[in-house]
Amino acid sequence: MIINSPDVTTILGAGKILGETAGGTKYGIIEAVTDEEFGRWEYESGDTVIQESGMLETDDQLFYWRVRNL
Repeated sequence: MIINSPDVTTILGAGKILGETAGGTKYGIIEAVTDEEFGRWEYESGDTVIQESGMLETDDQLFYWRVRNL
């Protein structure tokens, strides 16, 4: 069971580009870079409750795009 973790993911940077071509095609690009997140958890091993801490979430780079021709 996780006993201590961040409520949100830390975003180190993000960007967004939106546009439309002369022909009417719309496009959008979103990118974000997130940081590592750490916390504590506990579990049972026999009659013993063990508490540990470490990384819960790795750093990541997210990239989304969409193209729409109306």
